[in-house]
Amino acid sequence: MKWLEYTLEVEDAAVEAASELLRSVCPGGIVIEDPKIVNRYRAAKLWDYSDLPDALADAKVFVKGYLPVDERLEDIKLILAEAVSTRLISIFGADTVKILPFVEIDELDWATAWKQYFHVFKIGNGMVIKPTWEDYLPNPGECVIDIDPGMAFGTGTHATTKMCIELLEQLDVKDKLVYDVGTGSGILAIAGALLGAKRVRAVDNDRVAVRTATENVRHNQLQQIIEVAEGDLLNGLDVACDVLVANIIADVIIAMLPDVPGRLKPGGVAIFSGIIADREQDVQNAITAAKMQCIERRSENIWRALVAKAI
Repeated sequence: MKWLEYTLEVEDAAVEAASELLRSVCPGGIVIEDPKIVNRYRAAKLWDYSDLPDALADAKVFVKGYLPVDERLEDIKLILAEAVSTRLISIFGADTVKILPFVEIDELDWATAWKQYFHVFKIGNGMVIKPTWEDYLPNPGECVIDIDPGMAFGTGTHATTKMCIELLEQLDVKDKLVYDVGTGSGILAIAGALLGAKRVRAVDNDRVAVRTATENVRHNQLQQIIEVAEGDLLNGLDVACDVLVANIIADVIIAMLPDVPGRLKPGGVAIFSGIIADREQDVQNAITAAKMQCIERRSENIWRALVAKAI
């Protein structure tokens, strides 16, 4: 299968808005090439960008989204062009946001080229994220997630995913039913199962993500606990759960919030992540409108995660 790489060259002020826009439209996910992030990851020994020069403070950032080359491509390109014009260029200026020439990419090359940079790392109190192509001998008490994200969102290195895993640890999901809405690579569903959930239902509206998550569940031998399905947000999730986790974007969280209380058992909670700082208040307002109460808030850099329960 062929994919179109849609690239925006932006300055720092427009990075988060450009990322949220592309992530909401591009089913193949996004990539942010930011020299400052490269330096931070290199210093933390999470990524081996040792062959790249030190980033300049004023270097441009490239935000890339991936679109399948199919019969819908031209329509989606038109939608993107209008969205970039009205939501980015009109606000930040034509000198701050530029659309670069499109590039066609083969799925196999795209899916595997980055693997040399992704290594074992730890999250929270004892969760270890291990690429399927690396070996790791766990220490006592550690839970190891074997993950190959392929083209789906979710390696665990992103702050939004990391905060979700830490909150799942804190909430104690043992023997509970967990919903993972917008599962991506399946990493949060797997984390829930390894933390003791009795059942996990993971859904995504992207077939690539469903396929990737299903394979990762199999890698971790959790087929008896985790059910992965193609679905649109809460549609089809008709049995009340104890914990709902949605690591998506603010607009999607706001759209689904009116239906969330009806999907939670008494005392159940929902974790919302993928929220940039500028949209936190919008999500807080939607939580209140849904007759829910925010009981915890976490932040990392410009990202926010919220935990809410029905009032």
